[in-house]
Amino acid sequence: MADEPKRDRGCAQVSQRPRIAAGVAAEILAAAPSRVRKRLDADTDMAERWTWEPDGDALVVHAGAETVRIEPDADTVRAAGQLSCSCLLGPRCGHLLAVAAALDLAEDQDGVGPSAEREPDEAGRQPPEPDCPRANPSPATPVDLSRRQRDAAALTWRAGARLLATGASAATATARSDLLLAAHACQEAGLHRLGAAAIRAATGIRDLAAGRPEFRLAGLAEDLAELLAIAWRLEQRDGAANPADIGVGRRRYQPVGSLHLHGLASEAVATSSGYAGAVVWLVDQAGRLCAVSDVAPGEATRAAEAYRSPVRFGQLGLQHRELSRSRVIAQGATGSTDGRLGSGSGVTATRVGPSSWDDPPLTARWADPLEEQLERVWQALELTAGERPAGADLVFLDSIVLGLVPGGLALQARNAHRPLDVLGVVPSEHAQLAYLENLRHLGGLAGHRLRLIGRVRLDRPRTVALLAAGGPALELPAALQGRVNLGLDRLTGSHTVGAVAARALEADAARLRQAQLATAADLLDRLAEAGMETRRTLTRRARPTPTRPAGTGLDRRHDLPGVGRPLAAACRLGDVSKLIPPERARAAAAGWHREGAR
Repeated sequence: MADEPKRDRGCAQVSQRPRIAAGVAAEILAAAPSRVRKRLDADTDMAERWTWEPDGDALVVHAGAETVRIEPDADTVRAAGQLSCSCLLGPRCGHLLAVAAALDLAEDQDGVGPSAEREPDEAGRQPPEPDCPRANPSPATPVDLSRRQRDAAALTWRAGARLLATGASAATATARSDLLLAAHACQEAGLHRLGAAAIRAATGIRDLAAGRPEFRLAGLAEDLAELLAIAWRLEQRDGAANPADIGVGRRRYQPVGSLHLHGLASEAVATSSGYAGAVVWLVDQAGRLCAVSDVAPGEATRAAEAYRSPVRFGQLGLQHRELSRSRVIAQGATGSTDGRLGSGSGVTATRVGPSSWDDPPLTARWADPLEEQLERVWQALELTAGERPAGADLVFLDSIVLGLVPGGLALQARNAHRPLDVLGVVPSEHAQLAYLENLRHLGGLAGHRLRLIGRVRLDRPRTVALLAAGGPALELPAALQGRVNLGLDRLTGSHTVGAVAARALEADAARLRQAQLATAADLLDRLAEAGMETRRTLTRRARPTPTRPAGTGLDRRHDLPGVGRPLAAACRLGDVSKLIPPERARAAAAGWHREGAR
């Protein structure tokens, strides 16, 4: 799958679009005449309708009668001269401007972009610590800002303030150009966190104008708020600045020694800034979270490719989907302060068996009350992004499914001090990811218990973006180890049909009890249990209980005509939805009571 060429938005076969440096994009936007900018504002998606196709290491965009040529350096456009157009107006033409606006921005973004690892030398190794890397809450030494850094912060403040005054929906190419110029100034001055926030804000207003499905208004609001807050602190503060406001350009990895890791789940990544891939969440013996990731520039389809690609950790011969369900022992491991494990050549790892959510280090995650989990999330948010522990915003729900509601899946948390209703939503609505389809299947499990992993939605109270699910109501293949990664595995009707049918029988039994037909209701309960047990046998999940009725002799034993054959067929096929309809059950129950009266 990873070797097949992907079809670009322009309907040509392209392996991957290059990215463009923020300074280059700002230069092209600034050089374009106002009439050209207005044309782009009126049709922000024009380049998406053109044909993009590879030409060796270059990329050619056919814009009607004209042609734009892109000659990137290591998949990134680093100079305006790497873009050229065949029209007479180039390089101040609308074709170049539209193509530059369609390219995703190159950035160094902590926790999302592919940061270069700095592995320690063997001679400089520290004594290993037998646990996952974790945040260091000790205060950092303040840093004196240069005049260049203060000027960059002031430029970014003005760009963000103008965007706030104008409004995102009314933002033009000029507003995006201001943000890109500010981002470039921050990158040149070494203000990594502020530059990343400016790039995210510029990407957000582009996605909003183009109507892209990955756009999220709350995300743009958070990015702009972070931009203004950091820029104000850096510009206004006299003397030294907090290093957390400056950020780091590259993630540093330190030795963490030997680890015994349990695969927990895998998360699909598809960011608005153009990164995609998969992250595997692991838990060590002490219950701390670690992460192994494969995230790189690309579109959402890359998430599924990464999920099925080999992991870069300790020379393991496992795919990411297999690592998320395996127990692994690693020697010589390295990790960053935010819990990401390194892939250096000195790391060795061996798979020692499958992992289960019932393993003590994992099941303990669901034992904590939800209120305590949320308190830890708020405490972690007080740390800077680079110092937060891995998975600091994850919560673990032991829940009852209430059903689908507008906007998501209604749940009731069982692992809370009091009954707590929670809304489960999808982290992404990308059509290439499985979140939406899987959420619809989970909605059919109303009344059933599920264990869920989700990420707290900070912009919406009592809302969790669901990442993984497991529980006895899901009838899954043995290879999935009892859980699904909701963005990467795909549920089908066969995975939930037994639970849905059993729920229907329970409803019929409840109606019989309301009609004072308790014996018939008990019989339906027994039929449902027998069908479910046989179905689990067919899926190799459980053995049938010999004392349960198999159905073949029920009609002779209890004078219930027509019940035994449908039940036996349903049990053999493993489909309890083929059991007797409620009307026949009521008629049979009436006969049962008449026979009992005799």
